Amino acid sequence: MRNTLSDLRARSTKVYHNSGDTATVTIPMFKVDVHELARKMRQIERFNKQLERSTVNLNRKIVYYEDFENWEATVSGILHYLSVTDIPLRPASRKLNPVKLEDMIENYTEVSSWLLENNYAQFLD
Repeated sequence: MRNTLSDLRARSTKVYHNSGDTATVTIPMFKVDVHELARKMRQIERFNKQLERSTVNLNRKIVYYEDFENWEATVSGILHYLSVTDIPLRPASRKLNPVKLEDMIENYTEVSSWLLENNYAQFLD
């Protein structure tokens, strides 16, 4: 869900990430086209299922977009999985989207209704 919203918002605002150390980028709320949201969610779900099926017999660690909300723990887990010394790694860019969906989405009521109706309630704040 957050991957989808991040992509839709970046395409809408033309701001994809903040790579500056101190600069703060403020992005206005955006209106989500629920038809585009549905299309993109299905596309990502299909891709994820296909990737999981094609790697089921491999020694793998699955990492989701949302896992990077906790950067240090996620990177540490990946390094541990790879049997690499755990060292602090700074992200190359920072996420710009607010934690609360209603702070990001102009038509939050419409989007939250769509999420509830389409079995995505787990993504609501």
